[in-house]
Amino acid sequence: MSADGARKAVVTGGSGFVGSHLVRRLLERDYQVHATVRSAAHSAKVLPLHRLQQEFPGRLTLFEADLLRPGSATWPTRTSPPRSTPRRRAGTSPPPRR
Repeated sequence: MSADGARKAVVTGGSGFVGSHLVRRLLERDYQVHATVRSAAHSAKVLPLHRLQQEFPGRLTLFEADLLRPGSATWPTRTSPPRSTPRRRAGTSPPPRR
């Protein structure tokens, strides 16, 4: 939660299948969402996010960032770049304990 009380979330890959659904769910739950997209010029991929911007005015900000190209991202948070924390992908098992 930010100092102004708004809940905020950053979603990478906001124009992807999972990312766009996550963005919608967060907006429906009153989050302020910052989402990265690989290319804003790829209008077919970004169109659903533009519709969400109209549906939830002022609550969705898009940032163009190709995360596979070093230096291309301008991170939408105060810390730049985000700290590296291991995350599991959905449907994967945690690593075995030793």
